[in-house]
Amino acid sequence: MLPTFKITIMKRFIDIGEQTGNTDEGVKEFCFFDTVIDQFETFQDECCWTSAKEFTEYYDGNELERYLSLIPDEFK
Repeated sequence: MLPTFKITIMKRFIDIGEQTGNTDEGVKEFCFFDTVIDQFETFQDECCWTSAKEFTEYYDGNELERYLSLIPDEFK
């Protein structure tokens, strides 16, 4: 019998602070990184958000709860 493998797609929450320069001073942004393909995730051509609410406006997949569970309270 051949062994079975389960691929776990790892999503990482990344707090990028004010590094992009796309927000007002003091407004932090976050993004998600997919460790399987070694790329930042993009949804509707956006890869950085300032709040969970903003993220939900762009997210177009079927794992919203999974992503929301990774977002710390300071961004909710």
